[in-house]
Amino acid sequence: MKTSHKFLTAIILAAILIPTAVAAMVIIKYRNGQLQSGDPFSFFDNYPLGTVRYVFVDGLGNLELSGLDSTTRMIVDKEERDSTFHFRQSGDSLFLWVDTLRFEDGVEWYYDRFQSRSLRHVQLFLSPGTSISLKNCNSWLEGSKDSLQASSFDIQLRLAALTLGVNRNGMPSTKPYLGRVNIQAKNSNFRGDDLFTFRKLNLVLDQSEVSYLRNHADTLEVDTDADSNIEWKGDQLKKAKVSFH
Repeated sequence: MKTSHKFLTAIILAAILIPTAVAAMVIIKYRNGQLQSGDPFSFFDNYPLGTVRYVFVDGLGNLELSGLDSTTRMIVDKEERDSTFHFRQSGDSLFLWVDTLRFEDGVEWYYDRFQSRSLRHVQLFLSPGTSISLKNCNSWLEGSKDSLQASSFDIQLRLAALTLGVNRNGMPSTKPYLGRVNIQAKNSNFRGDDLFTFRKLNLVLDQSEVSYLRNHADTLEVDTDADSNIEWKGDQLKKAKVSFH
């Protein structure tokens, strides 16, 4: 074969193989959830997660937990720019956290009820049986009644901090706050209070937290949309009690 023929053949093969390889890569990324509907101007970042058995969250103000519909993944809203939000996956454990107090219009805000929360909306699609530890979070469970039952997440609430900090008026805060857990179901016609009949919510306290509460708090507030199936683990508190709102 002449050199010119070889060169022409190489050009033709390259013209065929390169677009094919690019198309295959796009299809693979789309199926893995790395592309959001193939839209380069999407308002979301879509991260495939693989196997996740444990999730540890600290300081998210808008966390949505969903049952698995296809692949385990995390969707992060780009609209709420917040440099304090971080995440990493180590083996079968996923960590999401915030490292500083949130800022708004250049002013640092202090809250009595919540400190250092990210404004970013994060949605997690997780496998049934996933263990989820929430600390200083506002979290939502989304899905139909059947899908939430099938997911059966093991949810644990942890104290926001061992130090109470200050409220927005500069006065010492007096009530440790765990963060609100909202349970909602789509496409169903039953009351929100019924949801806790098939959920388990564990309030997890270690010895240092128990000791701290005994010395500093008469009331430990746990905000939920229902008042059943709260289970205590570890040493029972003598002074603190649980109130529902």
